[in-house]
Amino acid sequence: MTVVWKIDHHQNIVLGWSHFFQSDFIQGTGSSVDADLFYLQHAFKF
Repeated sequence: MTVVWKIDHHQNIVLGWSHFFQSDFIQGTGSSVDADLFYLQHAFKF
């Protein structure tokens, strides 16, 4: 999931979240927990 906030013509703020669902293979090879990734990004275009 991503949310983009356009500040002006040159700048964007991007906020994102990803979720990794474990599969049978991952469960069978060791520790098996789902993983989450959150990120914040500032993009500047010339």
